Amino acid sequence: MKTSRKTRFLSLVLALALSVSLRPAAGADRVDFPDVPGNHWACDSIRDCFERGIVRGYDDGRFHPDDPVTGYQFIAMITRMFCSDLVETYGQQIPADSKWYTAYGMAAASLGFDRDVTLTDTPMSRYDMAAVLNNIVNEKNIILKVVHRHNAIEGKEPLPMDWPRALQEAAMESIRDWDGIPGQYGRAVSMCYALGALTGMSDGTFSGGQTMTRAQACAVITRMKDLNEGKMLSRSEPPARPETPEQIGAGLLANGQEATVENVQAVLDEIRKSCPNNTVWGPTTAYMPSDEVHKALIHHGFRASTAGGCGGWASMVSDTVFGTSGAPGREVTDTNEIRPGDLVICLNNKGETLHACVVTKVEMTTNRITNKPVTLVHTCDGNVNGGYVQWDIARPIIGLGVGNNTGYTTCYRVVTRYPD
Repeated sequence: MKTSRKTRFLSLVLALALSVSLRPAAGADRVDFPDVPGNHWACDSIRDCFERGIVRGYDDGRFHPDDPVTGYQFIAMITRMFCSDLVETYGQQIPADSKWYTAYGMAAASLGFDRDVTLTDTPMSRYDMAAVLNNIVNEKNIILKVVHRHNAIEGKEPLPMDWPRALQEAAMESIRDWDGIPGQYGRAVSMCYALGALTGMSDGTFSGGQTMTRAQACAVITRMKDLNEGKMLSRSEPPARPETPEQIGAGLLANGQEATVENVQAVLDEIRKSCPNNTVWGPTTAYMPSDEVHKALIHHGFRASTAGGCGGWASMVSDTVFGTSGAPGREVTDTNEIRPGDLVICLNNKGETLHACVVTKVEMTTNRITNKPVTLVHTCDGNVNGGYVQWDIARPIIGLGVGNNTGYTTCYRVVTRYPD
């Protein structure tokens, strides 16, 4: 019986090793990833997590630092860092056909790491990331450990137990989008700022609706490791993703590859793997769009919702492919020029934005009624049947533009972020 349990657990560990890294191949064990150069802002954190067995690379030899991380993947990474023995214990107790994340979830729940956080197998928001980190601060007595090391070990000027309070208040003043942070996340965000576990984006916002990336996950996990050892951290953080055209590079995607249809399709395929059909896309996975996508979604003063709806999904997909800046949107005026990764914005007969989705495939066909050529685009949508992801929805697009009698949602704008 013991041998059976051991074999079962080893199989589970292997499955989890792949799942935590968005299911990379088992042989992808390199640390000198070509898409994580030495000057990458999270290079040291990624290498540290790799060497500790927290994450792995992909079969193509890359790390894909800007790929999204799901709630279960993040909690698995956290528990690997802080309570791997407990994970092993639960792994020996669960049925062999359990979900890959079951043991990690049980370990996290037993320690209170997931308190007031709904974990899913969909991309995790930065808000929920902050909530998990704050739970760890409380459950692992992080503040007490920092005070003890500062006062007793390093012999510095005494630090009071409430030392983060002033920094929390400063964070509330300095975070540009503080007033938009939901109340249930306020304390978690401000505490993580005070401790130096995170500071947000380079534009001064926290952007909590954006999804976690693999690079961000590695960065916050290594910081939490240092805090758990009582180390006081610096409160500076480089941008979570490339924020300027110079960082991204002209004509490059967010992963540093050339902006070709083939490379865009490869990124879309990776997103499809992490968010397959019927994945829940609701308020907990809302996404704050980059300025480039925000501009694209607006038409006649209206834009598709980003509160877990179609606009949030389209924004997340577009930014994951093209980055948060450096790839401005421009109108496509010829249906023959539509490509995978383009944004499709559905309009009403007043030209107001009603819906948004992203092109996954394009094909030419003939309208069986009019016998005229028509462009058939297949799209991915994050708001089907009340908030579920659906891939390859076919949409016939005969013409582009806004008319007065186009019907309710039969008129489209297409915005591309390809360089040419």
